[in-house]
Amino acid sequence: MFLLAFALSAPVVAGAPPLAIFTSLGLTAAEISAVDTGRPIAKVLSWGGPSELYVFGAVHVDGRPETYLRAARDVQRLNGVSGYLGVGEIREHATVADLKALAFEPDDVEALKSCREGDCHVQLPTASIDAFRNGVDFSRPDAAEQANALGRAMVLQLVRSYQQGGDRTLGEYRSKEHPARVADEFATMVRRASVLPDIIPELRRYLLEYPNASLANAESFFFWEKVTFGRSRRSA
Repeated sequence: MFLLAFALSAPVVAGAPPLAIFTSLGLTAAEISAVDTGRPIAKVLSWGGPSELYVFGAVHVDGRPETYLRAARDVQRLNGVSGYLGVGEIREHATVADLKALAFEPDDVEALKSCREGDCHVQLPTASIDAFRNGVDFSRPDAAEQANALGRAMVLQLVRSYQQGGDRTLGEYRSKEHPARVADEFATMVRRASVLPDIIPELRRYLLEYPNASLANAESFFFWEKVTFGRSRRSA
């Protein structure tokens, strides 16, 4: 799952024309009015092909930008929020012990037993599928502990690889007929978001060229989260 989010700081003025991003995305007058009155809206966009789903969401936050940014930066506040099973920041010198709250659900551990390239109910790159198959003895009673220890180490390694090499280090998924390279999928997603270059072109460049691009007056950090999607549970 990829989530691309950004905030716009703009005063709400009665009778003012709607933000250009709202009209360019095809929001109706009723949807724009809902945002102006403090109600959140979400709209499925017509971008992409059958395997892609883009959703735009907006909500008006009545407060100072600095207050919003502090809240967005404090990911620990999400612990206990409905839909969140766990969340934690991955700091610069994090260790496997710092990720002890990140764990597979029992049904995910069960699915890992038979996980193979092209047929895996847990969304993993090919290299990770092989690592679990070769690194975990699923016949032992402590298989879940083995899988969690390996998974936490893999998360840390993935973050460090990304910090050094960017999107190209994120691997390839082969859970379907056609393989999907994460770098290519992410670049496609950002290109589809045609409104972004018109608003903040520096952010677009930063997203696509990290770590070889910088973003002035910005702060980046990494975190993991475990959330519920309907009847399923996912970590990202």
